[in-house]
Amino acid sequence: MSTTALTNYREPEHQKPLADAVAIYLAERTRAFEHDMLSMRQLRSIRNELEALQTHFPKATVCRFTAPILRAYLERGDSVLKTYNNRRGVLSTFFKFAFQHDWIVSNPVEKTPHHRINHRRGSAVTITAEKAKELMAYVETFREASLVTYFAICLFAGVRPCIRGGEIKKLKPESVRLDTGVIHIEPEVSKVRMKRNVTIQPNLAAWLRAYPLAEFPIVPPNSMNTRKEVFEKFALTHDVLRHTFISMFVAKFRSMGEAALQAGNSEAIIRKHYLDLKNPAEAKEYFSILPTRRAAPAATTAEIFTHRQPFPSRCEPSRVYFAPSVYGNTNVIPSGNQTHRCPRSPPLRRFPPRQRTLGAHAPRVDEAAPHPSPPDRAFHLLRSHRGGGAHPGEAEGAAPGRVIASPRRKESRAGLTTGALFRSVTHVCH
Repeated sequence: MSTTALTNYREPEHQKPLADAVAIYLAERTRAFEHDMLSMRQLRSIRNELEALQTHFPKATVCRFTAPILRAYLERGDSVLKTYNNRRGVLSTFFKFAFQHDWIVSNPVEKTPHHRINHRRGSAVTITAEKAKELMAYVETFREASLVTYFAICLFAGVRPCIRGGEIKKLKPESVRLDTGVIHIEPEVSKVRMKRNVTIQPNLAAWLRAYPLAEFPIVPPNSMNTRKEVFEKFALTHDVLRHTFISMFVAKFRSMGEAALQAGNSEAIIRKHYLDLKNPAEAKEYFSILPTRRAAPAATTAEIFTHRQPFPSRCEPSRVYFAPSVYGNTNVIPSGNQTHRCPRSPPLRRFPPRQRTLGAHAPRVDEAAPHPSPPDRAFHLLRSHRGGGAHPGEAEGAAPGRVIASPRRKESRAGLTTGALFRSVTHVCH
């Protein structure tokens, strides 16, 4: 041994039994979990690995472990490289803790190899829209529909589905806001400890109105066993519900950035594993899956008006549109042979060509339809986004058009002058 090594060498303060060291370390990790510094899954992994170490070396002291001993332990059972690295990571933090408490003079894990893994994951495993429809139809009849809200939120919002300690388990009913059309994933719920807002798609809103969370909990009692029955019947893997949502979302809206925000992933992950797995036609069918055995009540006026159907973030000043009114059957401005509308509007009725009026006296296509009250006739001006692809919540088939109204027109609609009409703007994209 060199002079420098002799100078720096120090005996541990005492021979700490492994069992005592593990108990102290697990108590410290449990406190970290209670302060939201660890997830339940991480704490469980640490506990399982250290209990296995203690079982393998029941009478050992912490200071007796060497790199060769630990390497043989890490490679037990013909483990794959990923498992080896995971075990090594847990033991490294444990022995670092022991070093800080002077139970050992050096960390023996530092002298064990860490394997570099070439990650070549393939495309994510998903299910088809047809199978998703069969799945939702089945859970409506299974165990008094107790699992409907769980599967609906995981399939149509992409919330991480682990019911032991995942996002769906920690999601609170008050975070699911039908009035604003958003599911709030708070940092303490998110796997990556970052807040995100998930848009409630129209078909998910229908499921949540048909099966309200006050009557149907997100994760009901005994869901571990009941969910297992459904998973086995449909041959579902752990994250297949979430993977299907992301794949369908990318196919429908063609926006990897928006998909990353909705799912809490990076754009690189979206591009690598979810791009072009599904086609727009299948995605349209997927996001049209609705409850069949229990009709959804009609949405309230507030839900219709504020339901989150994101408006474009990029705008062209040269294009102006009228958004739908709250009840939405008179927001049509004809121009020649075309009817122009907001890209977020549902399909609208058309007036005959060459009737270019804003007036309430415009001929109605369906005279039997009830005439809306004046506040509901107000038009709300919006600008259109630049280019292709739908946005989350957008009705199918919407297409941008040209300017359809001019500030010079003096006609009124339901007593609103053009100036008052322009002041009734509800959303303007910048």
